[in-house]
Amino acid sequence: MVSFRTSRLLMLLGCLLAVLLSAGILVAGCGGEENTPEGAVQKFLQAWADQDWSAYKQAVAPARRKLNEMQEKLALDQFKQMKVSWDDVGMKAVEDKKDPNKATVDLVSGKVTITARIRGKNETNTFDLGKEGKKGKYAFDAVKVNGVWYVDQPLGLIQVR
Repeated sequence: MVSFRTSRLLMLLGCLLAVLLSAGILVAGCGGEENTPEGAVQKFLQAWADQDWSAYKQAVAPARRKLNEMQEKLALDQFKQMKVSWDDVGMKAVEDKKDPNKATVDLVSGKVTITARIRGKNETNTFDLGKEGKKGKYAFDAVKVNGVWYVDQPLGLIQVR
């Protein structure tokens, strides 16, 4: 039989463990590998592939997601019309030499398959990110705002350069 004192100690240790685990989860959610230029682009690409409009918007820099009602509807329509899947995407971030809160993330390997509705028909194309064109062709700008990295492009435009 466990004594009252031992049971209180076990309960206290359990509570302490729960607090520590919660703190670890919170810290992991606010920083770590996800809070990098590459992490911001990864969230953006995943939201795009999942067709998760809310997550997609949250991956874009706050100043770039301010749209009026009409712009938001048009952006959402465009977003829904372009289905993408990303396969084994490799990224390389290049930090801005003048501003440590800016970076460019090149997609250097992997494949992207895009299906878009064009002139009433679905058209699908697959691109090899490592072999297509010159360096920087498939790249996203990233910006750090209040300690958090985001993709830095207008919400209303789905663009890969």
